[in-house]
Amino acid sequence: MKKVDIGAHELVDRVNELPTLPAVIGRINAEMARESLTSVSLAKIIVEDASLASMILKLANSAYYGLVKQVDTVDRAITVLGMEAVRNLAMGVSAFSLFKNDPTGVMDIDGLWHYTLACAVATGRLLRGAGLEDKGFLAGLLHDLGKVIIAHILPDETIMVLGMMKDTGQRQGEVEREVFGFDHARIGSLLADKWHFPEVYSRAIRFHHDPSRLSEDKSDPETRKVLAAVHVANKMVKLLKLGKSTDPACDHVDPSSWKNLGLDKQALKTMGAAIEKEYQVMLEVWS
Repeated sequence: MKKVDIGAHELVDRVNELPTLPAVIGRINAEMARESLTSVSLAKIIVEDASLASMILKLANSAYYGLVKQVDTVDRAITVLGMEAVRNLAMGVSAFSLFKNDPTGVMDIDGLWHYTLACAVATGRLLRGAGLEDKGFLAGLLHDLGKVIIAHILPDETIMVLGMMKDTGQRQGEVEREVFGFDHARIGSLLADKWHFPEVYSRAIRFHHDPSRLSEDKSDPETRKVLAAVHVANKMVKLLKLGKSTDPACDHVDPSSWKNLGLDKQALKTMGAAIEKEYQVMLEVWS
């Protein structure tokens, strides 16, 4: 039964009430929408925010990328890593601010952040062979952002949801739909649209719990691969016990995801150790 009288669009509109908004996301995506984002304009956006520029250089020089020479400027990072990689890192760092500025204390936000970062690493790893690693990293980083938004704006109701999950054993999305009439995947997807993210991200967020709901005739192969990777990474990270999801239950992987990734369960076993190693590297940098 729906207990909270607020619609999904209304809640997303209230994101403007949050004290810290990732303005870089809006600027980058606005230029992308106008098809005017270049390596020069991207570098300019980043260097105007000293803390963001510092984080980008720290990430670029981390063991995760394994570069031989030190990267000491944002321009150099774009040249070496590629424009898409740096752009997605910039947007990821900006979204990170929403995880680190949580005045409510209604859930383990650090545990959720660590889990989210692990999902980003795992999603990127799953898509590495397909040349979509950068899209995968950002999609994994954003996939549970709706949980954070709901907790920020409706903290008391979030406590209710977490309590009901504990009492009934239901999945978080199920309880959210009972309490709110929508779930965190829907909110995250609407937020991605509001910030003008490319459609691949809003769809990966929207359907990451149930990829079969994304009709093949309404999506391109790249979107299906990214969605499948987020879905599988979500399960893998829980099994590897990296971070702490607010919904630790791990059910089956949707069969369509195996097909879209071109992987089997045996292949995933060999990836587990690599994902754990990469996660530890990224965790040290982002912390």
